[in-house]
Amino acid sequence: MFVERRPKMDGEAGVLPLINVVFLLLIFFMLAGSLGMVEPFEVRAPRSASGEGERSQRVIRLSMSVDGRFALDGQEMLRDILLERLSDMLIDDPTAGIELKADSRLPANHLVRFTYLLEQAGVESVFLVTLPDRP
Repeated sequence: MFVERRPKMDGEAGVLPLINVVFLLLIFFMLAGSLGMVEPFEVRAPRSASGEGERSQRVIRLSMSVDGRFALDGQEMLRDILLERLSDMLIDDPTAGIELKADSRLPANHLVRFTYLLEQAGVESVFLVTLPDRP
């Protein structure tokens, strides 16, 4: 009678697939954690009871801090440079939507003045980023 013998399993060979899985999970979570846009400064969005409006396909994100700093798509820059780059971006894609995340502590007249400058740069509509109002 013929008895088939299995080769002995090396104790380390069973650990290799586990190490591969853990390594792939580590890479996945490192990438997933870095995909979100990091704000260059703190901006506390105001609260609003209204829902979200319609958005275009491409969104350009602007941030405005309480101390007068500005950011375009997460990159901090001076206001005049931001307006110039924004104008160039809108020439390339005039249907792009503008999301403005302005600090809730920012005086309203500063926000109004900035939206006037946005209009001069060629922006047709701006979506103000807000947090949902607490029930």
